[in-house]
This record gives sequence, structure tokens and C-alpha cells, in this order.
Amino acid sequence: MLQKQSHTANDTTRIYINTLEVSNSENVGSFNSDISYVTIGHNTAQVCTSSTSGEIPASCGLYSRLLREWKVTKTNFSQSFNLDLKLNGCVVPASIDVSHLRLLVYDDGDFSNGGTTCYFNGDGTGVVISYSNPVVTITGISNTQILDNSTRYLTIGSANSTTPFPIELSMFAVNCTPEGAVLEWRTKSEVNNDYFTIERRIDGVNFEIIGFLDGVGNSSSTIEYHFLDNSPLFETSYYRLKQTDFDGEYEYFQMKYGNCLPNIWIDLYPNPFNDHIVLQFENSATTQCKIEIVNYLGQTIYTESVPEGKEKIKLNIELDLVKGIYFIQVYDEHGVKFTQKILKL
Repeated sequence: MLQKQSHTANDTTRIYINTLEVSNSENVGSFNSDISYVTIGHNTAQVCTSSTSGEIPASCGLYSRLLREWKVTKTNFSQSFNLDLKLNGCVVPASIDVSHLRLLVYDDGDFSNGGTTCYFNGDGTGVVISYSNPVVTITGISNTQILDNSTRYLTIGSANSTTPFPIELSMFAVNCTPEGAVLEWRTKSEVNNDYFTIERRIDGVNFEIIGFLDGVGNSSSTIEYHFLDNSPLFETSYYRLKQTDFDGEYEYFQMKYGNCLPNIWIDLYPNPFNDHIVLQFENSATTQCKIEIVNYLGQTIYTESVPEGKEKIKLNIELDLVKGIYFIQVYDEHGVKFTQKILKL
């Protein structure tokens, strides 16, 4: 059977010849050649995410662009085809002005290195971009945009700030201070931004929430944010930002890390351990502490208090722990937590 139209399982991307119909059998389009194919996939980034800090072609005069990128391969297919791309709610679909939209096409994996071409309504190439909330439709994609027997990458950009793609994060960094790890990030613009969630990785996979900061909602100006983690992990701390819109849509930004050692330095041995652990405190002989051993499920399985003046303490672990990875968590008089991974033999 000739496959004249297709879509992803969640119906966010549709590809078709002629006119999209209720079913493939009702599509009256035809192929010019046998053994002709057009295949499409994407990089799984959110359709609502934007970026002005990377991979934006300078020649197109763009304000922002989607981070989702689609890869298209044509094989023995010389005719035109069409695409429907569904936007997420956090793009603020009701605010889209189709005259601001641009189709970006490139061939080498980098939109910003000079190999990108931007297409728009009325450019004379035959491409037509239309919009019906929340779907962007691009018709007339031909050999002009994507050569036959080639692979190209495409995405959608906006040439005007009034057709927004939401949060534009221009900087995210982790800096070490005497008080702890300071997370700093900067947005160039915000649309529908409710709040940020700050998360820290507690092991090789899982994250814990360590704080929240309110967003400004809507802004076309640069906004700076700061968050202090006054209890960074004893080892390198990995952080990520989650941004949530007023309608509940959210996205994650690139993870950053910092190696900010706590004010209280602790030497722990042996590690791996069998039935006891020694903690050697430095610069903290007068500090009262609480020590906990926690398993991977976050369950506290051992607790001990350390009185003031102690420089060394031996934990005799009498529990019948199974072999595996655990975490020692140390709290000082301010409740500050330090964590180190330990291995039970």
C-alpha cells in the first residue's frame, strides 16, 4: 500500500503529500516514482523550548527558535510534501503571528555556522507557512528546500518578540563562595513563567528538590536570578533547573556542576567499609553534629549525635546491612547537610 500520510504516535508531527485526510486511503495524492521515501524524526526536545544563546543563524534576523529539530531524509522523491508541527502550550499558542514564523533548514548539524537558509511566506520559493492554533503547517516543501537523495535538518524560528517562544536562558552557572554554592542564571525574556525549581543530583541518576524561585511571568528584559545552596554535597554537586509555566507546562535546562567543599571538612575511612566507619573532623572540633546513614530509597537506617569538642568519631555499624551503596549525611548546628557516598562490603 502507498503510504501518502503519516504521523507520530502522539500526533505532534504529521507528514503528507497532497491534502491531509482522515485516513491514508482517502488521500488522493500520488507518487511520481516507485520506491520513493521521505522519512522524518526529531531530537526529542520540547516543542515549546526556545534559545537565543546558540545555533541561531545571524543572517535570518531571528528573535528566537525552537530547540526541537527535525531530521528529514529524501530518497528518490522529487515532488513536494507538507508538514504539520504541533506546538506545546508553553509557547503561548494564542499569541502566534504567522508572519513572524520562519522555516530554518540546514545540512551540517549546526544552525549558526552559516549553512542555514530561512524560508517564509512570500519569499518566492513556493513554501507556505500557515497556523491554526496550535499547529504550524508548512506546505510546498520541495527540492528547493531539501534536495532529492539528501538529509537536512529543520526547525521553526520567530522574527519578532510578539510571537514568543517562552523562556530564553542566556546564562546558567555555579559559583563557590564561603557560604556555599551560588547558582546564577539569566533570562533574556520570559513568557508565562510561573516559577523555577532547583534540583540537585544525589547519586548517579536521581535528583532532589532543594528550592524554588518565582519567575516574573512575562518580560522582554534581562532578569537575573540567584539561589544559595548552603549545604553542597561533599563530592561534586550537579544541579539542574526546571521551569514551570502558569498552565503547568515545564522544561529542564542543561545541567551544571560545582565542587564547592563545605566549611566543615570531614575525612571518612575505611570506604568501602565492613562493620565500622571513622569520621575525622577538621576545623569543626566545637561543632555539634548529627550523623545519618541513608539507603538508596532515602530511608534513614542509622543515626548518631556527635557532641561538641569531638574531632574523631567511630561508628560501629551493628546493623545487618546488605552489600551496596549508602550515603552518610552530616548536619551541623545550623542544620546544614553534607553527603558522601559509602560502599558496604
